[in-house]
Amino acid sequence: METRITITEALSEVNLIKKKIETKKQKIQGAVVRHSHLEDPYATEGGSAKYIERENHAVRDLYSRLVKIRSRIADANLHNEITINGKTMPIQDWLTWKREVAKDYEQYVKGVCQQTDNSFSQLGRSPQVYKNDKGETCLLQYTANINLPEWQREAESVQDTFQQLDGQLSLKNATITILLN
Repeated sequence: METRITITEALSEVNLIKKKIETKKQKIQGAVVRHSHLEDPYATEGGSAKYIERENHAVRDLYSRLVKIRSRIADANLHNEITINGKTMPIQDWLTWKREVAKDYEQYVKGVCQQTDNSFSQLGRSPQVYKNDKGETCLLQYTANINLPEWQREAESVQDTFQQLDGQLSLKNATITILLN
């Protein structure tokens, strides 16, 4: 029987499946070897070997269910879009941006801004001089090769986009449904 569930519900099921898998794996590992002089704790269930076989089959089924759910979520993320600050992309692209780009790019932009600020602050605290071609003593000055306020706005924009994305993802996860059987 096929049922429709939200991505939020599917992600919740993924977490539950992972917990079930871990529990079953631990029980299987605990039953792999036993002292032969002791009674088989799974004697009433056909013995430890049958128990392990059944539980291992259940683990494989849970892994299959996990793959199916993740696949359906990925498909939904490819076919649904989010628009943030005028930029529209499939959810999957936004997720990639969030994982692979956002923090690194923000740190890079902030680093450039910080380097620029530090250079000018250092020069202000400790002015330096040099001799030009004519032998005149001149005050060392820096030229910024970036528009600092523009770069600072870019860093803020990345952070704003990141925050808006979290809200949009929560909304989409709660409203987009996937079909599972």
